Amino acid sequence: MWKYNDNFNPEDYFGFIYKINNLINGMFYIGKKQFTFTRKVKVKSRKNKKIKIKPSNWENYWGSSEPLLNDVKIYGEENFERVIIKLCKNKAEQTYYENYYIYENHNLLNPLCYNKHIGHVYAKNINNLEIKVISTLIPKEPKEIDDKSIISDYNKGINIKELCKKYKICLETLLMILPEEIRGSNKLWGKRWDKNILNKIKILYKENLSHQKIGEQVGLDHGTVKYILNNKLKINTTERDLRTKRPRGLTTKPILYVETNQTFKGGVNEAYDKLKIPKYIIRNSLKINSTFKGYTFKYLLRENFDTSKL
Repeated sequence: MWKYNDNFNPEDYFGFIYKINNLINGMFYIGKKQFTFTRKVKVKSRKNKKIKIKPSNWENYWGSSEPLLNDVKIYGEENFERVIIKLCKNKAEQTYYENYYIYENHNLLNPLCYNKHIGHVYAKNINNLEIKVISTLIPKEPKEIDDKSIISDYNKGINIKELCKKYKICLETLLMILPEEIRGSNKLWGKRWDKNILNKIKILYKENLSHQKIGEQVGLDHGTVKYILNNKLKINTTERDLRTKRPRGLTTKPILYVETNQTFKGGVNEAYDKLKIPKYIIRNSLKINSTFKGYTFKYLLRENFDTSKL
């Protein structure tokens, strides 16, 4: 017989959560059981199967755990107690409360619990799991860091990213070790340059190369190149950047066809409509800023284009 505090009607509920206690050794089992189950039955006069509801064997049910069922055979049913913990009105509620009561007191790690898995979670080696959980709580010893060797390697020209990999420390720790007077106040993450690189950047900038192309030749990113030009070489790059930007009121940059000195406010599309020159030729000529397959196109600078008529 099942034990429960109050009387209930099985027709009013979907199922229940139960606990089976072994009165001899103190072991227990938590599970769930439905009062009814559905089956699909074929009917000759219908294409779809008919659903039939049948009562389950919940009154004589002893769980699905093999160790529990073996103990019931050994000790006898009179040495076990079956208790209904919770009545559930639907399947979702039943699944939730089964998980809740099993996980409530870490029962999967309890050697007195018959439950060794729930759903896809298994606890086959309980002792090993206990050792693993306890070991994660033990704090690790702090790592010793040689500050002098890090500073000497930095002065030799080793990059900050390489130093982090070498000494296995994070970037914040490394920046705390390196004094500000050594690494500089700029936030360029330890990228270094000498006078030869500064002179090369200055020469390449006079050739009207972009920051990205200059960086590819000297081994720096475009942001670092811009910082060097503005702060180290004292060259204001914003003036040239404004000249290459498209004028206000235009959806595209105006371009110039050098051979005939024609200007096109609509850019590549307008040049294609009027000259019938393939677009890829126009774009490649603009990209390399030179002649491509006999045609030369250039972006029209802002100071040479009159936007007052727009």
